[in-house]
Amino acid sequence: MNSNNTTMRRWRPGLTSLGYGVLGGFVGLLAVVGWLLDGNLGIAVCLVAAVVCLAGAMGGDLIGQVVTAPNLVAYQHLLGMLPRMGVPLVVCMVVALDGGVLQAAGLVYYILPIYLVCLGISTVVTTQRIAATHPAGKDQ
Repeated sequence: MNSNNTTMRRWRPGLTSLGYGVLGGFVGLLAVVGWLLDGNLGIAVCLVAAVVCLAGAMGGDLIGQVVTAPNLVAYQHLLGMLPRMGVPLVVCMVVALDGGVLQAAGLVYYILPIYLVCLGISTVVTTQRIAATHPAGKDQ
């Protein structure tokens, strides 16, 4: 084990905490916008959007933790993208087709920015995890 892996393992929890802190601050800011636009319903819809995006991100991270074989690094990342993209996409599709209160309050418009921030954070954390477990230049 080289010192780069040790540093990365110590840095990853801090990076994850920083990422979720940024996401929490962004959701808080978006909740204020939701409250200004729709009152309590705007806050509720913003929180629903955050839960939807976090569920997808957690599903992707779970798959990344399960698929750990050294020769499956690409599959680990690609399979992790399925829930990360799929959960918000399916929820947006169901809301758009069904209509109702969530569509009227603009759930899709809350999911889009939260998804983009969550995707950036998840990508950085996933790439750092892959870099820590599969150092560059090592034949696999």
